[in-house]
Amino acid sequence: MKSIKILLYYMKNTHKKNKQHNNNNNKTKKKNTKTMVNKCMETFVAKKVKYWTEDYTKEIEKLEKNKNLTKEEEKLLTKLKKQRKSQIMILKKNYKLDNCNINCKNTILESGSPNQLPKSMKKKFNYNKPLIKILSKRRKDIFKNKTNVLIDNFYENTPDQIKKKIIKEGAISQCISPSLNLTGGSTIFENGKMIKTDETFDGKPFFRKVFYIDENNSDIENRLRLEQAAKTEIYIVKLLMKNKNPNIVTYYDVNDKYVEMEELDITSKLDKIKVIETMERVKEFLQSIGIMYIDWKPDNIGISKDGNYKLYDFDASGVVELKNPNVWIVKPLEYYNYNKAIKNGITDPKEIDNYSFVKGMDIVDKYRYI
Repeated sequence: MKSIKILLYYMKNTHKKNKQHNNNNNKTKKKNTKTMVNKCMETFVAKKVKYWTEDYTKEIEKLEKNKNLTKEEEKLLTKLKKQRKSQIMILKKNYKLDNCNINCKNTILESGSPNQLPKSMKKKFNYNKPLIKILSKRRKDIFKNKTNVLIDNFYENTPDQIKKKIIKEGAISQCISPSLNLTGGSTIFENGKMIKTDETFDGKPFFRKVFYIDENNSDIENRLRLEQAAKTEIYIVKLLMKNKNPNIVTYYDVNDKYVEMEELDITSKLDKIKVIETMERVKEFLQSIGIMYIDWKPDNIGISKDGNYKLYDFDASGVVELKNPNVWIVKPLEYYNYNKAIKNGITDPKEIDNYSFVKGMDIVDKYRYI
């Protein structure tokens, strides 16, 4: 009888220890999973931050090598360090990820199915129909006919707990090659499609806009407008390559087929007050060299890797003679801003540009403005 009691006691304690051991294992497993996710996220963010702050770092390192700095150089060094610190904080906040696909280096889980964006993402972009259409198309281009997230293995190596949450939300994993990430390669925009490439321009990723000119299009009016837009942009880009401005996108190359420029972040929010102040200076600069931008709107402003607000897309702009600023050398296309100004009785090129700036930049844009 005593031996049975001892056996029962032993079995009870063994079961208790095994249960405790399993609980400890589960806690350890959860902790390890969380650590792996965090580590992966940190790797992704660190890579992005390093890329976008490399110009600051190079300039700082260059100054720090000089042991005999002047007072002006010391002030510059302090200023650059502060700017880099501020930029790192902003970038980390911008690249804060929801999750990370474990064992799939430097990738993120992108909210959105191949066919339809989930409600949370639509809400995030304030139900901006044109933007949602673009994002939906982009996902479809990437994932093509992969519609079953489990069969097509969108969630490879993702913890079950996270997987269930993602499936419920209707998201997919952007587990694709590094060349498809912003910092790993370049983007070519052709015939309405975004094409990723490993090509670079002097080692830097670029954005190439291929001019869309459909010579077989039966709609002659539309064909001529596209041809005019291409000729306008070619003319202006050549002018801008000779007259550079820190708040205008840096152009690398232009020819009769395409224009090539630096990559910009065109999705992050803009500080409305700061961006309007910056673009006011850009407008004055452009007008001083005869360019009337006219197509003023937040969607035509991106952020460079050094954090500068930069204007791009000049196919709806115009150019006037400097000696006779009422005469168009390149007349702008009659798009929304131009037509609006004309309807309000404004015909002077500079006044058209000023009017378009006020109307275009001060709009209520929940998507782009903070």
